[in-house]
Parts: sequence; structure tokens; C-alpha cells
Amino acid sequence: MAGWFFLFLLLIVVISGGIATGLGYSPRPRPLGWVLFVAGVGVGVFTVDRWAKVLPGIFGIATLNGLIILISGHALNQPTIQVPRLIGTLFTVVMAGASFITASFADRHLTTADRAAYLGILACFVAMLVCVMTSVEGWELPVCIGFIASIAVLWARRFLSVENHGVQT
Repeated sequence: MAGWFFLFLLLIVVISGGIATGLGYSPRPRPLGWVLFVAGVGVGVFTVDRWAKVLPGIFGIATLNGLIILISGHALNQPTIQVPRLIGTLFTVVMAGASFITASFADRHLTTADRAAYLGILACFVAMLVCVMTSVEGWELPVCIGFIASIAVLWARRFLSVENHGVQT
């Protein structure tokens, strides 16, 4: 499992670095960036069944971080950055929900819709890193919407399919 965790992190870095390089935010050749991007996406698509299994743990850790933020009232390791209680609460609830939903898929065969939702989650992590690396402002809301939409697809696949058909798919 640790290998899939590191693969997920590596995919985020390689794809993000590829995008940033391909768009000219690096002194490296732009074609190298697009090669990294395509290779990272290809590996991500072909290994989604594996790295998806570590997401409940990642979201579980994020939930604990959210609880620490709620208790302390500031960003982790940055006491000068205050975090409003509402934002801390929303973050914690969304991460706990994401952990619960992704954990419910741990022993299931992933369908195309499931894989698309997991790739959407990966895309949100990549978008977040690219926007931070390239100083893009105003990225938070679109990334949050994409993330919640990806989690909603998994939720619908998991719970609506059980209610409507009486069997898990």
C-alpha cells in the first residue's frame, strides 16, 4: 500500500510539473513538460485501481488536520494565518466524507464512472499544485467544486445503486 501512496504523490508532482513546464513556467524545454504530462496521465489512468485504495488514508489524515485547525483556529504550522471556524468545519466535514466514501470502494471492482471520479480527484490535486506553483489566484472555488463533484459521483454510485437495485455494483 505504501507504494501506491507514493505513486499517487508522484503522479501529482509529475503531472503538475509537466503542465507548469509545458506552459513555460520553467526554464526546461516545453516539450519535456508535455511529455511528463502525457506520461503522468497515462500512468494515472492505467493504475487508478491501485492508487485509489490509498485515498481513504489521505483523506483521513486531512480530517485529523481539519480537527487540529478547528481546535487551534489557525493554519497548520502557520499560527499567523487564522482560519475561520466555518471554513475549518467545512474542510473537516468534506474530508471526513471523502474518507468514508472512498473507503466504501476499497474492496469493490471500479466501474468506468468510479475511475472517472477518482481521476477527477487526482485532477483536483494537480490543479491545486499547478495553481500554487504558477501563482494563479482564485483557484480555490473551482477546485473545491470539482473535488466535491467527484466525491458526489462516488457517493451516487455507492449509495444510489444499492437503493435502486438492491445489489452493490
